Amino acid sequence: MNHYTIYELLEARRSIASTQSKCEKALLKLQPGKSQHTLTAHRIAAFKIALELIDQELTRMTIRPEEPKDYREAEELTREAFWNKYRPGCFEHYVLHRYRSRPEFVKELDYVAEEDGKLVAHIMYSHAIITTDDGRVIPIMVFGPVSVLPEKQGKGYGSRLIRRTLDLAEKLGCGAVAITGDPAYYHRFGFVSGSALGVYYGGVPRTEEAPFFMVKELKAGFLRGVTGVYKDPEGYFAADDDVDAFDAGFPPKEKKKLPGQLV
Repeated sequence: MNHYTIYELLEARRSIASTQSKCEKALLKLQPGKSQHTLTAHRIAAFKIALELIDQELTRMTIRPEEPKDYREAEELTREAFWNKYRPGCFEHYVLHRYRSRPEFVKELDYVAEEDGKLVAHIMYSHAIITTDDGRVIPIMVFGPVSVLPEKQGKGYGSRLIRRTLDLAEKLGCGAVAITGDPAYYHRFGFVSGSALGVYYGGVPRTEEAPFFMVKELKAGFLRGVTGVYKDPEGYFAADDDVDAFDAGFPPKEKKKLPGQLV
């Protein structure tokens, strides 16, 4: 594929990802075992292969499980990725540091992307639940933070890491994955508004839109008939004093209040 320009490869990836997302939405309306369901599922699998090949051409990186030797470097890249993005400073590197010892942490989906011996991206997953209106507890997963070094953002590193780990989550038997983030970015992976699947973000009235909260079924029909509430795992919350104490062990960086921050 090296006779194609990077622009052509990026455009091809966007087109394939968009078509894959449409097929994944269509799959939810098809009956398993029927020929149309099988054909659509095969098309989705083919799209995943095509995206993987394009990403291999675009990047020279290795995706592998995080190892103890990576911990500090992964925390440093997470700090760089989120610094002053959503608030002055950030807390995501502390969440990652603390999460590895928490029971919700999914060690099997703790992955890094490495290029030329340097970590360029990281992703972690957590066990989570949906509490249904009729009192049931539905186990799912949530991923994040997803961290990409600032100079590597927009080049497909995060996308490839997300796609790889979503495939692994499906193989682990996970039925659905939640995420809070930018809809324009995550819709390409087949995520839809949680409310479209009957799942609402805790703390937000159901009459209000919460476009930042999205869900993707990894098993077709896993959430069929479900109506309930999702809440972020407790490990995602951290006290400011604890974050500041942990951050003191890193090289000083200026905290800035910037337009578009959430806090």
